[in-house]
Amino acid sequence: MRWHATSRALGTVALAAASLSCFEQPVRERLVLKFLHGDAVMIAVSVDLAAEEAFEENRAARERIQTLRRDLEQDKDAWARRIASVEPTLERTLWDRQDGKLQSVSRRIVLEHAADLRRFFSDTLISAQIAQREAEMELTLTPGAGSRSSRAQREEFEKRLSVWLASYSRYLHDMSELYATLEDHPSRAAVCFAAVLAEEAGDEKLEELGPPTSQEQERVDAVRKSIEETLSLFSLPEQSPYSLEELSRLVYDPFPAPLTVQLPAPALQSEGFVDQGNQTFEIPTRSLWEALGALGDRWIQPDLLRVKYRLETRHKPLDLDALVDVKRSTTSPPTAAELEKALQEQLAPARLYLVRWSTRNLQELDPSEGIEKLWQIPAPSQD
Repeated sequence: MRWHATSRALGTVALAAASLSCFEQPVRERLVLKFLHGDAVMIAVSVDLAAEEAFEENRAARERIQTLRRDLEQDKDAWARRIASVEPTLERTLWDRQDGKLQSVSRRIVLEHAADLRRFFSDTLISAQIAQREAEMELTLTPGAGSRSSRAQREEFEKRLSVWLASYSRYLHDMSELYATLEDHPSRAAVCFAAVLAEEAGDEKLEELGPPTSQEQERVDAVRKSIEETLSLFSLPEQSPYSLEELSRLVYDPFPAPLTVQLPAPALQSEGFVDQGNQTFEIPTRSLWEALGALGDRWIQPDLLRVKYRLETRHKPLDLDALVDVKRSTTSPPTAAELEKALQEQLAPARLYLVRWSTRNLQELDPSEGIEKLWQIPAPSQD
C-alpha cells in the first residue's frame, strides 16, 4: 500500500532558531514487540526520514537520507533482511510519500512462534530468549559485548563529546551564578526566568514584568548563551551525517532502535524496563540526552536548559509561576571529567532486560473487530 528588531530581539531569534532545530535527526526508528494470545508476537518497525531541505548545507546528511530511502524502497535495509529471516505468517507494509519522495515506512509482521525473535535479533548485539512455563511466558533480552559504532564513529563521538562537556560545564557554572544572585533577591526570580526563557514567556509577559537589572541581565545573557551553545552542539555539524545524540546511541545503546514491549496481560515481573502503564514497557534509550535527563537535578534545580527543551519539543506553554515556585538549589559545578563519569554510568546498558506475564485466560482477538486491532501499537511516549 502506498500513500502517495532590537539587539535583545535579535538574540532571542538566534537562540530560538538554534534550539528548535538542534534535535532534528536525519533518521528516526522505532521497534515494538506486541505479544498476542498464545505463542504469537507482532513486530512493528517504523523508519522516518527527515526532509532533505532541513540539511541544505550538509551534503553528508542528505546522502545518508537518500541512500537509506533507496534501500527501503528496494527492501535492502537491515529491517527488511531481519523480517525475511523469520518468514512471518502475516505482513503489512505502509509507505508514506510526499511529492513522490518516500518519507516513512511502517512494517508490521506476525510470528506464529515468539521463539523466532531469536532469529530476528540475530544480526544485532541483542540475544532474545522466550521461556514458556505452565501458564506463564518470559522474555529476556541480553545485550552482548561490543558497540554498534565503527571506530571512526567512536572517535568522532569522543571528540565532539569533549566540546559538549566543556559547554555544559559552563552552563552549570552560569546557572550557579544566576541562582547566587537570586538567593539575595528571590523576588526577582520571575523576571530573570522570563528573560532566560524569553521565547516561551512572550513579549506580553516580558513587558509586564519589566527588564532585569544590569547585574541580572549579565547573568541572564551568560545563561542564554550557554544554553544556546550546549543545545546547538546536538545539531549535525557541517558534513557529518550523524548528530551527537545519534553517535552516542551507536556507541552505547546495543538495541537497533528504541524498543517498546506490549503484553497481553499485566506483568508478573520486570527488570530493566520502564513501566509505561497499560501493560506497556519501554527500554530506556542509552544516549547522551537521555543520560542527562536520568541524572535529574543532581547539580541544578530547576534546570532551565531541560525546561526549555521540554517546552519547545512538546509545544507547551510556560507556567512561569510554577517554575518560580520550584525550590532552587545548586551544588558545586562538576568538572568535565566528573560530568563525563556520571554520564557514562547512566549510558551503560543493563545486564539484561526481562519481563514475565501470565498466559492464563487470555482473550483471543475478536474477529468482529477486524484485523486492524491486530496491527495497533501503543503511541510513543514523550521524551
